[in-house]
Amino acid sequence: MFRIGEFSKLVQVSIRMLRYYDEVGLLTPAEVDKWTGHRLYSVKQIPRLNKILYLRDSGLNVSEIALALTMDEQSLLAQLDKKRIEIENAIQTEREKLRKIELAKSEIQGGKGELHYNISVKSIPAYQVLSLRKVVPNYYSEGDLWKELSTFTGAQK
Repeated sequence: MFRIGEFSKLVQVSIRMLRYYDEVGLLTPAEVDKWTGHRLYSVKQIPRLNKILYLRDSGLNVSEIALALTMDEQSLLAQLDKKRIEIENAIQTEREKLRKIELAKSEIQGGKGELHYNISVKSIPAYQVLSLRKVVPNYYSEGDLWKELSTFTGAQK
């Protein structure tokens, strides 16, 4: 059995992370000394910790790791495929941002001085709009506009 500091050095994981993994239930100590409260870890816990670290480095968050540790192989494979797709989508989004940055740089360097904006016209279904436009003397007079609008809508049904 190793005390938390010794185990931390052995597995190259900080004491703070080991305490956190204990707190969230991913890796609880094999024993806790009832007199001192020291956490004691076993060599047998190293494979579980390695799996936690691998899943963490693969992009899974703590709740996903906790779930993954309870899954059978097929479910875990499905979870990893789902995470892979999520990461690929994030990479695509970041590539699009890089493309826009390069476009903006080329337009600025080309002497245009303005950035290119994509403007799109969209159709939306028709609907009625009620508006009231007046200049009010101060912020607190806004309530008077709401009263006037409410009275109008009540009269018009």
